[in-house]
Amino acid sequence: MYKYEKVEHDNELPTKLHDFYIEDNIGEPIEKHWHRSIEILIPLYGSFILWINGNKVKITAGNIYIINSQDIHAIQAIEGERIYKGYALQIKYDYLRESYHDIDKIYFQQPNQQINKLLMAKIIDIINFYDLGIFFRFGYHNPISRDHGNTGISIKGSHSLFHTAIPTFSQFHSDHILR
Repeated sequence: MYKYEKVEHDNELPTKLHDFYIEDNIGEPIEKHWHRSIEILIPLYGSFILWINGNKVKITAGNIYIINSQDIHAIQAIEGERIYKGYALQIKYDYLRESYHDIDKIYFQQPNQQINKLLMAKIIDIINFYDLGIFFRFGYHNPISRDHGNTGISIKGSHSLFHTAIPTFSQFHSDHILR
């Protein structure tokens, strides 16, 4: 049996953003699990192996990977890979269902190069929005809470950027889904 991961989304946001930095393969592999949230892997440097629904896929820098709701997946480092830096953006399933009522009929394929570039730009905008501490201008307190281990940035606060950028993800559905 695979572990169900209950994703605790950040405050009132429909997302959770994880910041991963792994050096010299130090860190525990992420065991096989599943969750209702859609997860987008954003590798910026290095690569790793994604086990998804019985298949192994090498994920490389610059190529996002979409993990669909309820897909069973795990992550392991590649021997000899010295450094990995990337993010994982989890989008709340209920939020997607509210934004796009037929989300249960959607299975996202991996984006082509053009869609990858557009999604990467939107997600980097979200990451930069939080990393630059722009929250303080909107009166939010304790906006970024970083874990001291290998796995963590917790995004706190709320802003309309999420309400415009995340629906953009759903708008791409006609170009890269199976029905």
